[in-house]
Amino acid sequence: MRAKNKSIVAALILSVTAACTPDATTPTKDILDGLVQIAAADTASPGAPLGPGSFHGWVVGYAQGPDSVNVFLGNVRVRAHARLNGATVGTVAAETYTDANGAWQLATVTAGEYAVVYEPGPSSLYKSGFTIATTNAAVGAWTVMLPKK
Repeated sequence: MRAKNKSIVAALILSVTAACTPDATTPTKDILDGLVQIAAADTASPGAPLGPGSFHGWVVGYAQGPDSVNVFLGNVRVRAHARLNGATVGTVAAETYTDANGAWQLATVTAGEYAVVYEPGPSSLYKSGFTIATTNAAVGAWTVMLPKK
């Protein structure tokens, strides 16, 4: 009787494992789903050859006031995901957080196209967003403005 129970338990474990394992027909969620695309000025030098490089700049938010000012956003998670054939790959190529002045600098990544994702904390007044960019050694600083929730 014990051998039969062990066989049943083993069969149940295999069934659950197989049911939870994605296969080629299981759609995968794009990591950019639900994020706002942000038009950061791509400051890569025109005509510069594609090559290793890094992305850097500031993350700001809009604050209504007498003069409508930008607020520098600290502690925003910034990460670069490689893109292949126009699709974002889940692997993080580089990651950092903004400092108190909204400044950030990602480590150098290999040549290619990247989705750079900006994620303020859950209690932030601002939405998460992303920018699509390519690397080269002449990429200048970006100012990225996150929209309010």
